[in-house]
Amino acid sequence: LCHNGEINTLKGNKNWMWARESNIESPQLGHEMTQQMLPVIDKAQSDSGSYDNVLEFLYHGSDRTLAECMLMMIPEPWQNDGSMSDTH
Repeated sequence: LCHNGEINTLKGNKNWMWARESNIESPQLGHEMTQQMLPVIDKAQSDSGSYDNVLEFLYHGSDRTLAECMLMMIPEPWQNDGSMSDTH
């Protein structure tokens, strides 16, 4: 999987993960194992390393397939979406 690590998107996604780590709970892993996997993203990691860690957490922390987890990490296209305003 290739990515174009746009800094604002990447920074926002990392901040989103860090802000929610206190509430993350995986029924698949249980509380203790979930806590052992934190932080999901290490601040010293590369963009690709961060992506890998989130993908691994989604996969092992749920009953989703690897393909489903990968699809969760790809943003939906918005260009030419008729339901979105041209001004935003």
